Amino acid sequence: MSRAAPLTSLTVAAVLVSMCAANTHTRVTFDNNVYSDLVIAIHPDVPENPDIIDRIKTIVTDASEYLHITTRQRAFFGGVSVLVPETWQDRPEYEAATWETYDTSDVRVAAPNPEFDHNPYVRTFSGCGEKGEYMHLTPAYILDEVPLLSVRPSVCSSVCLSLCLSVRTFSGCGEKGEYMHLTPAYILDEVPLGSTEYLWGPSGRVFIHEWSHLRYGVFDEYGIPAEGYPNFYFNENGRITVTGCKINTPGYSRNYRTNGRCSTDRATGLPDEECQFFPYLNTQGSGHGSVMYMQFLTPVDHFCDDSEGDHGHNADAPNKQNRVCDGRSTWDVITNTQDFKAPDGTPINTARDVASTEPTFRIVKARKPRYVLVFDISGSMDSIDDPTINTPRRSLLHQTVYKLVREGIPDGSHVGMAKFHSWAERLTDLTEILTEADRQELADTVPNEASGGTCIGCGLVEALEILSMNGADPAGGIVIILSDGDESAGVTPNLTQATAQLVDAGVTVHSVTYSSAADSRMEEVAASTHGRAFFFSGASNSNSLEEGLREAVRVQNSAAARASSLQLYSNAVKLEVGATFNATVLLDSTVGENTEFSFGWTDETGVEWSVTSPSGAVYTNSSAEVSYNHQAKIATVKLAGKAEVGSWVIHVQNPPNASAQRVVLTVNSRPSTAEPPITANAWLSNSDLQVWPPRAVVYAEVTQGLSPIIGAHVVATVQGPDNQQNSYTLQLRDDGAGADLTKNDGTYSAYFTQFTGTGRYSVSAAVTNPDGTAQLKTSIAGSAAPFQDPSKMPVSTTSYQPVETFERQSAAGVFQLLDYKQVFHH
Repeated sequence: MSRAAPLTSLTVAAVLVSMCAANTHTRVTFDNNVYSDLVIAIHPDVPENPDIIDRIKTIVTDASEYLHITTRQRAFFGGVSVLVPETWQDRPEYEAATWETYDTSDVRVAAPNPEFDHNPYVRTFSGCGEKGEYMHLTPAYILDEVPLLSVRPSVCSSVCLSLCLSVRTFSGCGEKGEYMHLTPAYILDEVPLGSTEYLWGPSGRVFIHEWSHLRYGVFDEYGIPAEGYPNFYFNENGRITVTGCKINTPGYSRNYRTNGRCSTDRATGLPDEECQFFPYLNTQGSGHGSVMYMQFLTPVDHFCDDSEGDHGHNADAPNKQNRVCDGRSTWDVITNTQDFKAPDGTPINTARDVASTEPTFRIVKARKPRYVLVFDISGSMDSIDDPTINTPRRSLLHQTVYKLVREGIPDGSHVGMAKFHSWAERLTDLTEILTEADRQELADTVPNEASGGTCIGCGLVEALEILSMNGADPAGGIVIILSDGDESAGVTPNLTQATAQLVDAGVTVHSVTYSSAADSRMEEVAASTHGRAFFFSGASNSNSLEEGLREAVRVQNSAAARASSLQLYSNAVKLEVGATFNATVLLDSTVGENTEFSFGWTDETGVEWSVTSPSGAVYTNSSAEVSYNHQAKIATVKLAGKAEVGSWVIHVQNPPNASAQRVVLTVNSRPSTAEPPITANAWLSNSDLQVWPPRAVVYAEVTQGLSPIIGAHVVATVQGPDNQQNSYTLQLRDDGAGADLTKNDGTYSAYFTQFTGTGRYSVSAAVTNPDGTAQLKTSIAGSAAPFQDPSKMPVSTTSYQPVETFERQSAAGVFQLLDYKQVFHH
């Protein structure tokens, strides 16, 4: 395919880009030194236990006081919502959740991640000073029930001398020890659980250590050998020094596995990776740690700063903070975030004394998702993007939304619909989807018409009224709006006015724009309401319209989506008269339930197609498993039960008596009940957009359950503005270089710089394992909350399991280049 001219020959006068970044889901606000609207959500699979709620209150209350101290009286927690799952029984103190959902929460209580076990951690993909995704705490951690014996197999023989067993020895390698010591508690299997503070120190302090990753985008100041950050280094005087603060913390070094002396790595001259520094605990005057180094030390009440005193930052230490933040101190990064500095550089939320730092708590219970689909039926929807296909936009919209309602919205959801042109009309009130008849009735309501002007604000306000029927609280409702044009002048309410109403109501809007002529504020309404934005250029070889709609439904409702289908394959092709297209789709063992092969076309003649299973079974137009909708021009093969694992072959031919047409092929399948499915989620984040050349970051996370999949083949496709048939491919990598923050964590990323002009750019990602090199990574590493006694931390181990061949597709979203001025050098 053709490519744009090299961008190195250009300069730029002004670049403005609007994007939906990865961490826009947080609704935490910060005003007058108080953090409000913090959401701590409990996963639906966590067994009901009200003690979890009580412990969360205690931890966050202690954390709030410590945050006020460590930020030098600048911050503490105010309003906190604890979201309990639908699976828990109702209680009088539970309120109905409004906008709170598990997938948009800031802190998530869930089963252990195999990579970290019970160790608290923050999931982050972004750079210095940028917010992370979420904090993860396990129920056992919160309840103070992490078994000491589960920390690592050898813990009792080397550390817990008063609780377990030990061997008394003074001899060297190969020499007998003195005696073995067993405690009654060990023999009677009565070793206590209460180990959270024993392992990590006070939970409130741990929470602030992780909060600093999450909110402020600062990183650990200690060594993490598993990620390439050594525990020791040679300082400027050539002396071996602990990776940490400028002034060393009192303590000693030893092998954390054997409890013996450290060995030297001959290649580096430094102690080897099993050598750890052990600080003296519970002693006065050992406050030379920091929140990001050893927050568990009693005297530690600060972040490292740029002073020369006890709190001074050590810019020479080979730690993650220095690498990612270019040697800046954590306090410098924190005080330059938008929480503490206005856009003009003026300090805000400066220090003040408060009477109390105790938060207020609301306990809210999750509810079924509520969607309102809003369609543009203005005159521009009668436009034809490709004259050789001669299909209006309204027909493509009708086909795509029909499929979404029939196949893509989770069971149990409540769905309403509205349409707008010069004004808005309600199509349906909120209807719960319980049966196939419910789906069909809603699908038959999807419009296929076009006339009049464009009042986007009217459509949004109508959606708000649908969510507010019978006095219902609209907060937490999800509006998915599709539009192709600029809003007409003089309409009321206009898009700006409607956006303000939706923000006040706590409603999330996901916008899908059809053509770069669509109103530029469509991305703004999504960003303002913590939604996602998607774009379809109208190109015949793009299926980003359907991909964006499916992602808009999936993104905020993981609990509901667990029973929903995953998109394994998505493609759109333009077939000339008599032309054929063949594709092979891999069904792996983690999916296969209720698999659907779907075909959409644009010519009244239809297309000829077949689907062949791995065992040779052939499905065609006449098969009993096929359903048709001739008005929407859709055929779907629905396979009940578990489909065969392996390669399925799709064949499509445009008949000789048809015109050229656009054919859409998708394969969707629900997860198998045997194990968590392999999933791929893609998104965008803006980065370095005010420099030349402008660049944005494309991300894709590939996992099975909570475990990362490494070594996959991940390719992003970027569709340019206004019906450009040429698309750009971008290989995403998980190598810790360039845009990628951490190597082998299952998050793949790359910079995109191939801008060709103003307009919207749609991005999707395809993930495959064509050569079988992908592996499921299960490890216990140290990149999380530090242990106050390193000998208690798990042995750093990593195991890899081969992953079968698979395919996944995910829509990343849209970025919009608003001003692009080219100046050629002579």
